[in-house]
Amino acid sequence: MDWKALNESHNSQMIVIGDYYFNKSLTLDIENKLMMYLLSAESVTQLNNRRSNPQRKYFMSDQFENVFEGVWQTLRKKRPEIFPENQKLKILRCSKHRLSIL
Repeated sequence: MDWKALNESHNSQMIVIGDYYFNKSLTLDIENKLMMYLLSAESVTQLNNRRSNPQRKYFMSDQFENVFEGVWQTLRKKRPEIFPENQKLKILRCSKHRLSIL
């Protein structure tokens, strides 16, 4: 249902991301953290995330933070109004949503 509405929307945009280090577990962790960051972005008014699926320890999990930072910065260059500076999000997450996923 969500995909149908997204497909029919005239103001939607899909951005596909990839990285040399992506594997299933890393991709799921990137998705989880993107959702948490986007929850605290003031410009995001709706976010459909029905589950969390943290992967914890896996091959390349030690590269997660570096890969995520690269993904976020690349997205920020494309759409800074949706992907604000990380420092602003860290403050917002603590005050607005009481989240701590740092």
